[in-house]
Amino acid sequence: MLKLYDYYVSDDDARQIAGLNNAIKTKTFKLLDVMRQKKNTTINTTISPRTVNYWTEIGVLDKSPLQESNKWHKFSFVDIVFIHLAAKLRDFGLNLEKIKTTKHNLYRLISLKDENGTEIFKTPLSILEMAILLAFALKNHGNVYLLITNSGQATYMTEESLVLNREQYNLPDAYIYLNLNDLLNKNEFINKIRAKIRHETQKYALDDNEKQVFDALRQDNLEQLSVTKDTTNGAMKYMKTVENVTEMEATENIEFGGIYEEKQNGKVIRKIAKRTIKF
Repeated sequence: MLKLYDYYVSDDDARQIAGLNNAIKTKTFKLLDVMRQKKNTTINTTISPRTVNYWTEIGVLDKSPLQESNKWHKFSFVDIVFIHLAAKLRDFGLNLEKIKTTKHNLYRLISLKDENGTEIFKTPLSILEMAILLAFALKNHGNVYLLITNSGQATYMTEESLVLNREQYNLPDAYIYLNLNDLLNKNEFINKIRAKIRHETQKYALDDNEKQVFDALRQDNLEQLSVTKDTTNGAMKYMKTVENVTEMEATENIEFGGIYEEKQNGKVIRKIAKRTIKF
């Protein structure tokens, strides 16, 4: 069982984290980049501009480079979600020092460790970014909760991980858990920004042929891949792959263009499959 800092994550959640981590590595996952852009000058909460300035001065909010020149505050979508969260925490009575602790915890990069404390992998995603992506960017994943203790310790949990920690492991005696789906979906201002983000990321959407190429790139047994394009219109014509195959795949799989043996000192050391896919 893997842990995300102080709490356990379900096997499904661990696979989801790994999947998003792989997507980010391909550099085709543009949604996160857009979410991080600091270009929003309004936050539309009950928090006044004077309070925003004060929170920035004491470190509850981060300064952006433009703020050094006395220009408008600019926030990313992730920042705005945190500000709305911080406003709710103030309503619950958390003081600013504890909210600073909450921010520190939610902006930590995700690091999954085994029960011996050995790090399995670390992602460039913060805990809050992962929670936001699961809450509205990924479909059919249920509700996502932000769990905050009375000392300001914080993390996210899906319904499955929340049940896992509640029933099998010890949760803190006092904590708040907020439904992030409700915070995002029922806030008209946040929904407007989300719509803009989705519109902006549409230009990065992959067509079916491009998706097929990236799916092939993610295969563990892939060794080589090449794509030939039509020079007249730039469209992809076909893709060629070279893959390592097992003995069973070599004898039973008929979709490959050909099976080849590599030998060393007269002995077969491996078999590879070459195939061509026309678009």
